[in-house]
This record gives sequence, structure tokens and C-alpha cells, in this order.
Amino acid sequence: MSVEQNHSYESIEASLLNKFNLVTGQEVQFEKVSITTSSPVPVGARSGGVLKNDITLGHSITFRDNASVVSAIEKVWEDKDTLFLQTSTSVYKLIQERIPEKGEKFSFEDIDHVVTEKGSVYRYLPNWTTQRFKTAENYLSDPKDVLVYIPNLDEVRGSLSEKDLKFIGTTESGYMNIMLKYIHDTEKDVHIRNRDGKIIENNKAIGDDGGQIFLTFGANGKVDFYIPVSHMPVVGFMTFDKQTNPNGSWRRHLGNKVVKILLKR
Repeated sequence: MSVEQNHSYESIEASLLNKFNLVTGQEVQFEKVSITTSSPVPVGARSGGVLKNDITLGHSITFRDNASVVSAIEKVWEDKDTLFLQTSTSVYKLIQERIPEKGEKFSFEDIDHVVTEKGSVYRYLPNWTTQRFKTAENYLSDPKDVLVYIPNLDEVRGSLSEKDLKFIGTTESGYMNIMLKYIHDTEKDVHIRNRDGKIIENNKAIGDDGGQIFLTFGANGKVDFYIPVSHMPVVGFMTFDKQTNPNGSWRRHLGNKVVKILLKR
């Protein structure tokens, strides 16, 4: 490559960095999309914060209040309005997101990710699955077929029957404990159903159904109690995700309350 060609290529990369406003003081987030060598940080993990310096070719990315560092940038390119950065070991993409306006309606496909009060991040994937990254343990779970959101006790109290209220109790801790008891017990059934009682446990099917969904708790084909849940994230609601395998085995998880919802730009 000639000196003129190399200079032109660097100018193109610099203009891309300018286009995405990657300058000191800007808050950004990058997701690792591939690695070329062994790394303690898995694909899918994110790094980010307020930039300590402008992002420039040949230099590492540092953040003001974060110990994480993205090593020196060797190459930059754009694909379908998404910026990618390559280092000597990894490729990252710039995450572009926004907080929804108050009262704004959005769909499953509009969501980039949600964050819970303990720092877990649930990413929404293009194939209608979701994937949880547990920040505290630097752990990325396998994708799950379905993710729904459970209201707090005050939200559901008025919509439950007297029988159901007896099951869940009168305190938030009792409400949590009875749900955990069923979710952790392999002999108990915990299902997501539509208004007709049909089990509907993948995000695409729930989106196509479009109606109210319920989380039911029981055993041996009998429902002991149920809770109306939301397919769309709501700040203050708890997460519940589930994966059912072809052999009938399953994994299910009750998470913490949502504190932030981020939409794709």
C-alpha cells in the first residue's frame, strides 16, 4: 500500500470515529463480538462508560470511572450503520441505544437490552431469544426462548382471586419466596400461558398472540395460582426467563427488578 493510500484509509477511519462522536466525555458502550486469541472476557461481554480520551487509531480506549480498558484500536469500519472496532485480540461493536420516552410504546424488536438492580444485563437477540450477562460474575448465560416481567405484589394484588392471594401472602418477601419455591422445585410446573390456558413459551409466539399472558404455578397438571405478567419490560418488574430443551428438560430463572430499559436507535 502506498503512503497516499494508507493516509486515505486512515482519514476514512478517522471520519467514522468523528461521525459516531467518540470523544472525551461521551458515554459509550462496546460489545465484544469475536476474539482471535484466548481471553478472560467472553464474547457478548460489554465495556463502557464515560470516555476519558477521544477514541483514535493506535490508542487504547479508557473510561473515567471504570477499570476496564479496550486495547489499542487497529482498524475501524461501518456495517449497516453500526461501527466496529478491531484490536489485536478482539472485535467490538458500538452499542447505540436510548431510554424510551415516558408513555412511548415499543415492540420486542425495538429493545436492545434491560438492566436489573443487581447489574445483570438481558440482551434482546435478532432471533427472538434473549441472553443474560451477569456482571458481578462476568458470566454470559445461554440464550433463552422466553423472557417475561413479573409485577411487584402491590401491582397484582387487585387482579388476583382470594385463593391466589392466600398462596402468595401479604408481604413482598412472602410473594418472592413462594415463587422461588416453585421455580427451584423440579417437581413443580411453572409455565407461561395465554388467556385460553395454552402454554406459550417462546418470545415470537407470545408476540404473535398479542394478548395478556400469565405465569402459572402448580404440579401434576394442576395450577395452584397464577400471576398476570408482561412480555414488555417495565421498570420495577422482576425478570423471569426460561429455556425448554427438545428432551423436555428446562432451565428457569427469577431475576431482580428492572431499573433501566434501553431501545435501539
